[in-house]
Amino acid sequence: MPGVPTDIRVNSAAVARCEAKWSWHPPAENFTDFDFWLVWAGRGELRCEDESVPVRAGCAFCLRPRLHYHATHDPNDRLGIGFVHFDYVDPSGRVVHPKEAGLPPLTGRLTKVQFYESVLRHIAELVRSGQGESRSRAADYLKLVLDDYRRESSSEAPPGLELEHSERIERVMRYIRENPGRILAVSELSRLACYSPDHFARVFTRVAGAAPKEFCIRARMERAKQLLRESRMSIDQVASSLGYADMFFFSRQFKQRFGASPRKWRQEGGSWDGRR
Repeated sequence: MPGVPTDIRVNSAAVARCEAKWSWHPPAENFTDFDFWLVWAGRGELRCEDESVPVRAGCAFCLRPRLHYHATHDPNDRLGIGFVHFDYVDPSGRVVHPKEAGLPPLTGRLTKVQFYESVLRHIAELVRSGQGESRSRAADYLKLVLDDYRRESSSEAPPGLELEHSERIERVMRYIRENPGRILAVSELSRLACYSPDHFARVFTRVAGAAPKEFCIRARMERAKQLLRESRMSIDQVASSLGYADMFFFSRQFKQRFGASPRKWRQEGGSWDGRR
């Protein structure tokens, strides 16, 4: 917010999958701070005053204080939401109210849903710690998220069909990342997105920037790096947990991508980049 001498104070934060019977309708007089939302799963609807907005994964909102809101969702496709309550404050810590022109948009989108969901989870962890320094760091992270949200929301929104493609493919990408050990054929992945296999492969490559098979390999390799760095699992166990029956094939794929065998990469403390 150029020219506006304000900072941010984070009041509370959480990430949750809403219960089947969930709805949200806070009294306007009790809604006294700003509330940033990122929707990372599910389908629903948010009504602000007299306007209704469909809610899908990737939707984001910067809700203003003292307005009337009412949110509902499909109990068979429950909303997953990360939210942060915050205030704008002056250097003395007093709450201030910037002009509307200086605020992030009320509604918009963030494309890297999984990344921003993880950032909001980190913000929530910092807030739960209750320490002043952690709260300050949480505010710094939120400012970065709000800057990205403002920038992405100011660009031209994708047409309706492209938005539908993005939402379907994002769900599949999320499933792959969460289940890297499952070896899934393109035909299986296409059913998750409700596309024919050929159409799915074309749309997935356009949205994800990689073909489905390559994206699955990348997801397994990234998980392999994490397990090699953070666990005591043997290399055989890592390979097996990620769906590799042949440990030598696993090692070859790993070396092709990271420039070192899994054993060498682990011995180097997870810092090997193939350029030494």
